[in-house]
Parts: sequence; structure tokens; C-alpha cells
Amino acid sequence: MAVVEASPASRAVCRECGSAIVSGEPRFGREEGSSDARRMRWRHLICAAQNLPDALLHALELGGWRSVPDEDHDELRGLIDGARAARRRPTPAPAVQAEPHAARSSSAMAAAAVLEPAHQTRSLPPEQARAWVFADALQAQGDPRGELLALELAAAHTDDPVQARALQRERNRCWKAFDPRLRASEILHLRWVGGFLLAGYPKQQHELHRLLASPAATSLTRIRVDFCTREELSRLVGAATTHRRPLAVVELPHSRSNDLTPLASLPELALLRVGDRFDPRVLGLLGERPGLRGLSLLGDDQVGLAELAPIAESLELLELCAVAAARVEGLGRRLPALEQLRLTRARIEGEPEFLRGAARLRSLRLPDSPLSSLGPIAALPSLRELELVPGKLRLVAELEPLAALERLALSGSKVGELEPLAALSACEHLGLSSTSATKLEPLAALPRLRSLVIEGGDMRRVSGLAALTELERLRLTKLANLDVAALAGFERLHTLVLDPGGRRPRSLDTLARLPALRRVSAPVELLTELDARSPILSRVEVLELTGAAMPQAKDLAALPRLRAVLLPGREPAQIEALAEALPELALLAELPPRDRLGRRDPFDWRAVEWPY
Repeated sequence: MAVVEASPASRAVCRECGSAIVSGEPRFGREEGSSDARRMRWRHLICAAQNLPDALLHALELGGWRSVPDEDHDELRGLIDGARAARRRPTPAPAVQAEPHAARSSSAMAAAAVLEPAHQTRSLPPEQARAWVFADALQAQGDPRGELLALELAAAHTDDPVQARALQRERNRCWKAFDPRLRASEILHLRWVGGFLLAGYPKQQHELHRLLASPAATSLTRIRVDFCTREELSRLVGAATTHRRPLAVVELPHSRSNDLTPLASLPELALLRVGDRFDPRVLGLLGERPGLRGLSLLGDDQVGLAELAPIAESLELLELCAVAAARVEGLGRRLPALEQLRLTRARIEGEPEFLRGAARLRSLRLPDSPLSSLGPIAALPSLRELELVPGKLRLVAELEPLAALERLALSGSKVGELEPLAALSACEHLGLSSTSATKLEPLAALPRLRSLVIEGGDMRRVSGLAALTELERLRLTKLANLDVAALAGFERLHTLVLDPGGRRPRSLDTLARLPALRRVSAPVELLTELDARSPILSRVEVLELTGAAMPQAKDLAALPRLRAVLLPGREPAQIEALAEALPELALLAELPPRDRLGRRDPFDWRAVEWPY
């Protein structure tokens, strides 16, 4: 006897993977065992499709399809057909080693024409160079993911937007032929790169198991899970280990259990983020094996140095909230590998003495912890990135000795005169948020300044912006009376972020006269207000549209050089519909935002890299 039905409770355990079958999830059961001890054994449908395809298909055809959601029918049929075909397939004869590039398609050759010269001249960034070598090897083996990866790499690297659009069109054609069995939905967000599923965000329990059990998840390295009791965490870890998923980054921002000991069974775990429930005893288990190098705790005052001791030698990234300075006394000396530190709402009185001795610390973020004095910060030898809130006006003057600082973000009303910043000769990026600074003229003395963020304030009171003509990236957010005419002389500006937070910026026609402008981020309403024939965005190649509404395909099609559209927060179905209408464009929704230092959050499940 075999049957497919909805599980009435969460008590049954899958015979194949050992994880629980949650209540309401479709399951496959059949009687097994000797004649005198026969009993029903249950399996997840995906597990049954991979291991008992014929028995599952028979049960489905006898009425079991009624228990399977309509949107899962195609995927389940595909898994069954693939498993049955694999069992019928004879063992192939030893393959003859193919000549490199011998079996490449015309689209693969087009991608190689972009990437191979760039690789030979070492103009590819290191991560992309490794991905290209990987893609080339995959193509030699006949793996379709190699062509997908090569096309995505080439479209991202080429300087020619027309060529990028052609490569992207070929990429979308290959993607349809690739036909991944696991697709994103409103309750399952996915991040694919070059045919590799690298990250997932399941929003319901049954989607979590579906994600981890899918054959597509062999490359899954990042996951975010919001619903996480002790039992659910055990299922997550159990499914990940059973199916050998290489989870390296786990994000549990709303964990509902203090007991995280199952995480110690994830051999690849490198970065861990946990919400306001955290039992530090798990660090003892994690410290027994090498690997964990980053910890982000979102709850208030959850650990101090004593609790971090088991992982102190390997910890490179650390984020804590509302921790008292006394609990991290000696941090700089006792965490010898620490390179990035973020302390949110830290209770710091006087100088931050706990940072003394942090020889390898490169990035320090104190975003809402007012400081009265830099103290040992000024003497940190490796410090290159700093975010802080001055608690006194004179603190800005204390920044002068930090000549090696490359990125700086300042917030609060105690930031007024900017003359001391002229000494920061290595500074490439500066962020000013809700400050009292109105005169930007001193920034013109920074020889390497190429990126500027101004957040909050009234642009009518700001002077000196027009003199910063060497800027290449500019972000203007939450500003009143924003007039883009001040940018008329910015001949090197290639990236502009506009988020006025209110009225439409004035003099938008200035954008049409910026020769290097290629990337623009703005509210989607701004695009809909512009005439399709307007030259304002005619040179733009990458367009990020914020807000909830979706842009019209006709508005995007009117931009002749457009190659990519970023649509943060939109649902996968919306992205798919737009991609169908505009196959020449790369459409991305799952991207982590940049902070005031211009960096992306390394713990964010969406912060994936090129596979290699």
C-alpha cells in the first residue's frame, strides 16, 4: 500500500533524510517491513522522488496529485522523470578528453571573446578571474552552468552596453533551457549566479525543507531563516547535513530559541548572525573545530569577552549590541585576528580603552555610540575604515593623525567644521549623516576623495559641493531643496544615488550633461514622471529603482544603453514577468544595501560572490 497525503501533524520523520515532516506538508507513505511487522514509512515528496520515483508516481496517479499544490506539480514531475531516466541510463564508456573550447556554442564563444583577453591581460578582478577559469572548466566537461556563468561574467565585464545586452539575451535563453527545478516565489527567495544556487531565504517551514532537499541546493552556502525554534533549527541542520549542503553563512535574526547547539554540526559554518535569543554556551562547541570567523548578535548585551573565549583566536568579524565597555575590556589584545568590529549602542564612557592593542583591526563601526575622545583609535596601525558619532565638537580635530584612513563616516550635530579632514590624504570615501556641516569647501583638499554621501539636511544651506568635481560616486539622501544643477561640472561622476525623501529634485536635466554618468539610483516614481524621449537617462547603463511599485517595461525599453535594473524588495514573480518582456536586461532584486561606509553587510544572506 502506498499513499500521498497531507501530514496531519509534525511527528513523522522522513525515512530518507531523517528530518521531520511538518504538519500540512504533502508526504509519501508506503508499508514496509516483514509480514509480521509491517508499518507505514513516510518520506518527503522530494526525497521519495529521488529514491523511489516509480512507487511515488504510482501513488500520485491513484489520486495523490490532489494533495500536492498545483505550483509544485511541474517540479515534482521533473524530479521523478530525472530519477527514472538516471536509473535506465547505461554506464557510459570512458570519455575521450575533449580539446579545450571544442564544443562551445556561439554564445559561449562570444563570452570567451570578452573574458579570455581580459584574463590574459589580468584586467579581470581576482574573484571574476577565478570564476572564469571555473566556467571554462565546466564548459569543457559539458556542464551547462559553465556557459551560463561565462555569459553573466562577460555581460558584467564588458564596457560596451550593446554587447552586454546581447550577452544578457543569450544568458536568458540559456537559463530557459537550463530550467531550474527550484524556482523563487513569494515565500522562497533565492539568489542564483551562473546556474548555481548560492543563497536562499525560505519564509515558511515547508519551504525550508524543500530548499535543502532540492538537487539545485548542492551549492547553497548562505541561508536566512526567520522562524527558528529549537526543533526547527534541528530540522534545518539535519537536512543540511543529510543532503551535504555547504552552509557557510547562517542568518537567524528572529531566533525563538536560546539553544543553538545543533549549529555545531555544520562543518562549513563561517559566519553566524543571531537575534535577541542567544546562549553563549554554543560558542564552546563551535570553538572545538576551526572555521567560525564571524559572529553578529542583534540582542542587547548578550556576550562579553569571557563568553567569546572559545572562538577568540579565529574571530575576524564581530558585531555586538548595547554592550558595556567593561564586558569587552581587553578586546584589542584578546581577539588577535579581529579585522572588523561593529558595536551598536555601545555604552562607552571616556576613551575606548578596550580597543588598545587591536593590531589587525581594519574596520571599526560605532554608528550610534557618541565618543568624547578617540583615545587608542588614533594609534590603531591597520585601521582603514571608521564610522563614529562625535560626542564633542573637538573630536573631529582628533581625526587628523589618521592619515591612512580610506573610508570615514561621521554622524550627529557635533560634526561642524570640516577643515581637520583635509589632513586625511588617503581618504577615498566620506559619509556625512545628519551633521551640522554646511561648508564642504575643505573637502576639495582631499586628493583621493572619490565617493561622498550626504544624508539629511537642507541643500540651500550647503556650499562647496560644486567644487568637488573629482567625485566619481555621490549619494544624496533625505535632503530638502535638492537642486541637481550643482553637479553640472562633475565630469567624472559615474554613480549617482538620489533619494530626496520628499519633493522631486530640481534641474534633473543636468544629468543629461554628465558625460561619465552610467549608474543611477532613484525612486521608481522619478522614472515614471520622465518623458520616454527625455535625454536625462540616455547614458545610464545600470538603474536602481527604489520603492514598492514596478517600472513599466516600455519606460525601461526607451533607455538605449540600459543593461541592468536593480529592483530591491520586489517579489520574484514581478521580476520574472519583467524579464520575459525585456530579455536583454539583467534584473536583480536580492541585493544587500550599502551602509554609510559604502560597504555591503557580510552577514546578509544576499551578499554572494561569484562561484569558483
